Amino acid sequence: MKNSSYSLSLLLLTCCSLPFVACKKQLNDYSINPTQLSVASFYKTPQDANLAVLGIYGYITTPRSYALEGQRAGLLRGDEMSTGADYGKIGQHTVDGTFYTSQEPWQFTYAALYAANDVLEKVPSINFSDAKLKNAYLGEAHCLRAFCHFFLLMSYRNIKLYTATPKTAADYLKPQSPPAVVWDSVIADLQIAKSLLPSKGYWTGSNTGRVTAGSASALLGKVFLYRAGIENQNQYYAQAAGEFNDIITGKYGAYRLVSNYGDNFDAVNSNNDESLFELQYKADLVNTNFNPGTSSSGVWFDGRGIAPCGAFNGANEAIVHNWVLDAFKQSVDASGNIDPRVFSTLIFDDQSVQKRPGQGVTGFAGQSQPAALITKYAPNYTAANKKGIDFSLTQTQFNASTRANAVNYRYIRYADVLLMYAEAVIQGGATPGGGISPLAAINQVRQRPSVNMPPITATPDMNTIEQERILELSNEGHRFYDLLRWGKLAARFAALENSDPNFKKYSSYTPFKKGKDEWMPIPANELQANKYMINNPGW
Repeated sequence: MKNSSYSLSLLLLTCCSLPFVACKKQLNDYSINPTQLSVASFYKTPQDANLAVLGIYGYITTPRSYALEGQRAGLLRGDEMSTGADYGKIGQHTVDGTFYTSQEPWQFTYAALYAANDVLEKVPSINFSDAKLKNAYLGEAHCLRAFCHFFLLMSYRNIKLYTATPKTAADYLKPQSPPAVVWDSVIADLQIAKSLLPSKGYWTGSNTGRVTAGSASALLGKVFLYRAGIENQNQYYAQAAGEFNDIITGKYGAYRLVSNYGDNFDAVNSNNDESLFELQYKADLVNTNFNPGTSSSGVWFDGRGIAPCGAFNGANEAIVHNWVLDAFKQSVDASGNIDPRVFSTLIFDDQSVQKRPGQGVTGFAGQSQPAALITKYAPNYTAANKKGIDFSLTQTQFNASTRANAVNYRYIRYADVLLMYAEAVIQGGATPGGGISPLAAINQVRQRPSVNMPPITATPDMNTIEQERILELSNEGHRFYDLLRWGKLAARFAALENSDPNFKKYSSYTPFKKGKDEWMPIPANELQANKYMINNPGW
């Protein structure tokens, strides 16, 4: 789906989370433009339905949402990285709800929600000769609406639930919904999505990468797992295990661990057999505008806030804290060689570790000694990030424009499914009938051909899960939410703040405050526009 275009007409169908009067004016302005599509002339054909669904993806994958600001809102609030970029300041605890990177993920995710609602309200009346395709479009809208509500819930906690397109000012100015109501709505959407979406392999060609029944099931399992941990509702562990088991046993198609671990993070091996839910991006040096719905808007996975030291020679770079590299150093094979997953995760001085023949740190194309830049620009740290960056580029190409970064974001991988399955069973969800053991699931992850680490033999517990998730999933945007659902977030930050004088100090940092920094602030413009909105505790 990298070459799909997003319909300009969706400006007519969606609005940001702004006061209704602003949206109404925008619609009126377009209604008098004779060259602009109108809502009345849209939603007539299956092609219109397709464009509308692509528009949902477009709002999600704009840099103002999950191509940059939204994705960084999770990744950079964790304990792995520190950056000086605007996109990480919420994780440095130095900005509030008036800052644009706090506001825009909210606004553009709601825009995607409104677009999904529009599809669900308008597409059923369109005549299709292919009922499976019609169901697929409706399933996508349900799945993506669930994704948006889940992102908002995990970021802001106290949010407005929208399961219908706002049509009046009163529809926009509504109070927050109790989290339990949002959880229930997300689960309901994903259950419907599973029943409507096709299995793996249905989408081909330029449609490759669109969500499937496997995507919906994996996200539903993740939602059950998170609800169980965050809300202390243990009954959802069994349901999480059941969803993950359906994927493992091939109910929605054959997913597998790809042989080469690094194939999950480059631009060439997108949408591989390990990917269940993957957001699509395209390198674009022409359409470089941030604003979706404009003719010059692009959907690239922006490297700012996660780029390794020296990529920009400035604040938009990031470092990875020393504890991450230390965790890899403590994971060695029978010969004492470091866990090879480190070479796809970090840039560091590989002369300081024992490694297998032929393995080592590589940087941008043609770049020699990439780790030397850490010493030059961040002497207090030992590593920088490698994931989410297209290292087939030269450093000059990458530095010239972050829009050249064509790496997709693999939101849910099969390895994550195996580890979440093991966690759900260990936490109290019984092994489903015919399901593999948590030990077998963990060892599958450890023993993919390119990793080939010694199998674990002891009965796994939550410490085993946490360690393996660090080795397999570091710098992918999951760690903050892992700590959140395990109830370890505040204690973990306190421990690092006390033991590491450089923790989060790559730029200005305010220590983590328990009871506040678990959630992002409700955007200030939302609080001003909507009298019913209440800010999150501590803000």
